[in-house]
Amino acid sequence: MEDDNLGRRAVLGSAAMAQAGTDDPIAVNKAMPAMPVVYFGRPATLRADGRLLCDVKLYRVKRPGQGRGPSDYYTAARTLPAFEAFLPMNPACA
Repeated sequence: MEDDNLGRRAVLGSAAMAQAGTDDPIAVNKAMPAMPVVYFGRPATLRADGRLLCDVKLYRVKRPGQGRGPSDYYTAARTLPAFEAFLPMNPACA
């Protein structure tokens, strides 16, 4: 099975190599968190431990009869900010 994200990772990796000015993996890895990331059309940040952080939408299931169509099952409840949606970084992983 082909990886759909391979092209996006290659673009991010090549941009990080250009920013770092080298192809050394450690230098490229350190350059990546400073770069802007778009995750499914939304802004995101890459933490020092490698975790991608973005705001997360929380959905609620509609009651029977509330849906307006055959696949209308959910309603947006709220958006969780990235700092609430993900655990804090473990200092050992930085």
